Amino acid sequence: MTRDCVLTASPGSVLGHEFAGEVVELGRGIERLRVGDRVAVLPAASACGRCAGCRRGQPKECSDAARHGVRQPGGYAEYTLANAWTSFHLSPSLSFEDGALVEPLAVARHGVDMAGIRPGDRVLVLGAGPIGLATVYWARQRGARSVVVVATSRRRAGLVDAVGGSGFVTRGDNSTAAAVDALAGQPDIVFDCVGRHGTLADAIAAVRRRGTIVVLGACMHPDSFVPVWALIKEVTLRFALTYGLEDYDLTIRALDSGAVEPRAMVTSTISLDELPTTLESLRNPGSHCKVMVDPWSRAPVMG
Repeated sequence: MTRDCVLTASPGSVLGHEFAGEVVELGRGIERLRVGDRVAVLPAASACGRCAGCRRGQPKECSDAARHGVRQPGGYAEYTLANAWTSFHLSPSLSFEDGALVEPLAVARHGVDMAGIRPGDRVLVLGAGPIGLATVYWARQRGARSVVVVATSRRRAGLVDAVGGSGFVTRGDNSTAAAVDALAGQPDIVFDCVGRHGTLADAIAAVRRRGTIVVLGACMHPDSFVPVWALIKEVTLRFALTYGLEDYDLTIRALDSGAVEPRAMVTSTISLDELPTTLESLRNPGSHCKVMVDPWSRAPVMG
């Protein structure tokens, strides 16, 4: 017997775990922040800061860490509460939009770290969503000589190119062979940034002998693959969960140093008033990638 894992939010929950904002009030004893500071927030709202995981810079390991947008109010609001020690300063060169990109970029940075990319590696990325695109960006930063993306349609082929991808393949019966051709060889590393039934099997089929697969996609349902193919290739299979404080810090530093490629993922900015309609529209295929929500703007009044 198997049981699917389903994540739900209670009615009245405030979603949004990728956000940045301005400090408008401080709790008692807070010294590292000032009112008016602009910050990107790691969404671990109640991490204690004292347990072993927190001391290692891994608040995701804290048993008290309620995630913004799940058990604690998130960023789809004009105000929310955040931990001071998981709030990172944004320099004047960075916008709030940059700050809201830090979270998905940090997810991908953690996965790329686990992969151990070396200069000259061939990299295959399954999925062209925000995590897949961020993975392309970091893989190129680590010296990958070629990064090819496989996705279900060509809607984001231009975004793949903008963040540093060297090829794009539409998923189908021959997509694995096409990806290998585009890479001029089997990939040294494959990233599963989809998390759907069958993508892990695709990754095993594509990767070279003694290659590495890193899973960043969160599959919520039972999946299957034939273990002997991974055995024959002596594949290393790793799973990467979110990020730590260092991933957030170094992502902000990369953006502050002039990295502009990740900004290509932002395809629209809307108001809170427009959020319900926009979320409904995202149920269907479209051209959007990252839609930013500006809580201080208002939807245009139609005359």
